[in-house]
Amino acid sequence: WMSIEIVSPWRQKGLARFIAAAEVGAGEYFNPVVPEQLAEKLRSISQ
Repeated sequence: WMSIEIVSPWRQKGLARFIAAAEVGAGEYFNPVVPEQLAEKLRSISQ
């Protein structure tokens, strides 16, 4: 599959993300996280 990520140049790091109309219509919500950072956070919680 092909993946395309469109990010606004005005979006700052840590700024809340608005839910897109396509996400609401499809009922699928995307969580833009770095997998490695999330894995490390989950590991630290489980220990």
